[in-house]
Amino acid sequence: MHLSHQLGIVFLFLGFLCNSVKSMYFFLEGGEQKCFMEELSKGTVIDGNYKTQEFDTKAQIYRENPNSSLLITIDEIFDKGHRVLNQRSGSSGRFTFTAADTGDHLICVMATTRTWFSKESTKLFFDMKFSDNVFDNTQKEDAEKEKLSSINLKIRDLNSKVASIKREQQYQRTHEIEFRDQSEATNSHIMYWTIIQLIIIVATCYWQMRYLKNFFVAKKLV
Repeated sequence: MHLSHQLGIVFLFLGFLCNSVKSMYFFLEGGEQKCFMEELSKGTVIDGNYKTQEFDTKAQIYRENPNSSLLITIDEIFDKGHRVLNQRSGSSGRFTFTAADTGDHLICVMATTRTWFSKESTKLFFDMKFSDNVFDNTQKEDAEKEKLSSINLKIRDLNSKVASIKREQQYQRTHEIEFRDQSEATNSHIMYWTIIQLIIIVATCYWQMRYLKNFFVAKKLV
């Protein structure tokens, strides 16, 4: 029992290291749209939750409005802004998205109400959990049917996280190769430009010396 407890603590700690969670809250004025960019690798799952509260001018507090809604969009920047998610939900809810390709994704949110041109301030609580889709809900259901122990479930979950880390490392290696190629190309361009500048300077000095020599000869100073 003591060993199982220790293993559970270890797996929980590793789970915190492998998963990425972002929580935030911010304010939206009227139909204002807020966007932020996330660099996602292929297969990354975003599990998001949100809650909106509108400012009540009478009570001077923020409270939930059942008539309000939130529009969530996700665009693939690397694919000419191709929209992969367009979801409108109530004042609070959840959304899930799986990245089909690696690259920058633009995530935008906009709070709306049934009252058009409303200028009321909206407070948005927004959190996203980034994880791998290897160990999905279907696998968890299968595992429950097989009546696997909690330790076995954690081992499966940990294996999926290890696979996610390997995929992220491969993604970083690809970026390093691209950065190295770009750096080498930039260095080669700088070297070529330096050689061209040196040739221009040498040619200019030669022309000036030849011009001065002809000038002195013409003036019979030499």
